[in-house]
Amino acid sequence: MTDDLHNYIQSLPVRLYRMIDGSLILAEESQRNIKNNQVLLQKPLQLYPVVTAELQMQLICVPWMPELNELLKIRLSDIIAESEASFDQKFKYSRHFLMTYLQKLLSAEEYNNIISEQCTAHAKTSEAQIGAAKSKLFSEIEKQDKSQRWQ
Repeated sequence: MTDDLHNYIQSLPVRLYRMIDGSLILAEESQRNIKNNQVLLQKPLQLYPVVTAELQMQLICVPWMPELNELLKIRLSDIIAESEASFDQKFKYSRHFLMTYLQKLLSAEEYNNIISEQCTAHAKTSEAQIGAAKSKLFSEIEKQDKSQRWQ
């Protein structure tokens, strides 16, 4: 990733909100009006936790209100907690909208090729991580086994 892209993603005004119903929302905050007890959000995404095949927790993004084409007014009193989104969350947020745009722009075959390439690259990385973790685990077991033999 280039420095320019990294700086652009880091500068996005994306915040993370925990709502009173428990939902976790990632959105660009457009305006805040404390006097009227409201905040205006753009392009809100709801985050859902998912456990991967490698038993790791990941968050997936789903449009919170897909029919929404304008700013969304939220009462500040409906927000339990909020913070600036982390770089990874901003990256995921940006990637969601980029992929949505590509899906509209490209043919189904072209889009599916991009997704397949991404999945293949992720699978290779995951396999390498799993292989490294197994090697480390087996070497630790061998060390413990050898140390127990000497006792």
